[in-house]
Amino acid sequence: MRQLLLLAFVCLFSLPLFAQNQDSRYWEGVVYFQLRPELNLKLESYDSDKSTRRPISSTYKDFPEVLSVLENNQVRKLDQAFKSLSTPATRNIYRLDFDNKENVSNILKTLQGSSRIAYAERAPKNYPTALPNDAEIGRQWYLETI
Repeated sequence: MRQLLLLAFVCLFSLPLFAQNQDSRYWEGVVYFQLRPELNLKLESYDSDKSTRRPISSTYKDFPEVLSVLENNQVRKLDQAFKSLSTPATRNIYRLDFDNKENVSNILKTLQGSSRIAYAERAPKNYPTALPNDAEIGRQWYLETI
């Protein structure tokens, strides 16, 4: 009986050791980074599903840190993050989608170690923080026309 209780105790308290290492505040496999605006640099888009005209080694030869991330981390896509915003503040921000989710810390270290990159961070999830207190919000026909 004592051995059974000991086994149950060990099993119960060892479960958190095998839990997933996922943070629900961030999207898995997505990183945002910004090129320093004062350098006036621009990256070409990359999509692993589409055939590219030039090899990535020649496309990103001026960006060794980005080339290293693309070659070593099963990157699916690299593109401008906020294309529709086209403001100077968002023009140099890029989104990097990759499959190797366990390597996110190495990707961030590689990008943050570059003098050409202002910042690199995991992509946060957005949540609603407030609800309207208007009971008639569904009847406001003009909201649809905005």
